[in-house]
Amino acid sequence: MAKDALRVIDFIRSADSEDPTACLRGAWPNIDIMRMLLEHGADQADFANDREALDWLLDQGVGINLTDTKRTDTGQRPEECHDYSVKVLNNVAANGDIELFDHLEARGANAQLSMALHCASKCHDAGKAPAMIDHLLDVHRMDIEADNEKLRQFFHAAGDFGTPLNCAVYHQNLPALRKLLERGAVPDKTLYATIDPVINDPWLPGLAPLLDAGADADDALERAVTHLRFGAAEICVAKGCNVSKVLGKQQAWLARFEKGEDVHVEDEVPEDEAY
Repeated sequence: MAKDALRVIDFIRSADSEDPTACLRGAWPNIDIMRMLLEHGADQADFANDREALDWLLDQGVGINLTDTKRTDTGQRPEECHDYSVKVLNNVAANGDIELFDHLEARGANAQLSMALHCASKCHDAGKAPAMIDHLLDVHRMDIEADNEKLRQFFHAAGDFGTPLNCAVYHQNLPALRKLLERGAVPDKTLYATIDPVINDPWLPGLAPLLDAGADADDALERAVTHLRFGAAEICVAKGCNVSKVLGKQQAWLARFEKGEDVHVEDEVPEDEAY
């Protein structure tokens, strides 16, 4: 059996040395081959919807927190990037499967080494996603302002980087966004702007909840005007932004630009110039 497993490993290396996970499910339920695949970089995250397979692997002594750092939870393998999170938990959270998540934690999975709260926004079931978020916060005490970049090392800009709130915006998941805001996520404390992608993507359903939760309406209007997002501007006005202040800043910026000054859209304008 060991020789057979070695031959399979050699074949995988020659055929697709970058992705041993691609052969993992095909090896089920041969524990010798599966164990060697896992040791050579495969990831049990692909079994996130298969409790039987996960239990069987754990019964054979496979570590539940074992993960392939060269791939993301979606199976992508960005060049020279590493994701150290427990991706099987990420994917279980993305499925909204509370029962399996707790089962795996009872068997030794470490929720704090996962990005489960971020990945819950991948679940577009309007009932499951908010329930999973509540569960992760209340039972597993996950950090609502956690930075997913602490568990991965990417050398490119990832659209879902930042806090769970950033991820809810990236995945355009309104129930998850509302639940995170309800539970105390603060828009202006996110590591990366939540307003920009909502206005520029655009994903207008997410704008009003963010403004209601304390995002800067004046800043949002300024971005909407700058990028000619009229729908977003209407929402900002309806939410009570200071239109005169924002337009004054725009006019002051244009005046400086016409004078040939080196200015940028993000430049701050002194209060006495803003009116």
